[in-house]
Amino acid sequence: MFIPESITARSALQESRGILAVSRLYALTIVLLREFTNFHFLSIPTAPVTVTSVAVSLYLGFKSNQAYGSW
Repeated sequence: MFIPESITARSALQESRGILAVSRLYALTIVLLREFTNFHFLSIPTAPVTVTSVAVSLYLGFKSNQAYGSW
């Protein structure tokens, strides 16, 4: 992968401002629907997220260790 040396934080933010704006608008819509209407099916239970995040972090830890060992 080739990354030019002239890339800066400012240019990266300028390139991604469209997707950031769409993401912010989407998140704001979800929050407003959840808080000010009866759309409580939008809430996420914490138990599956916690279990999944622990499993993914362990998997990534072992895979990075394996990749470093083979290098």
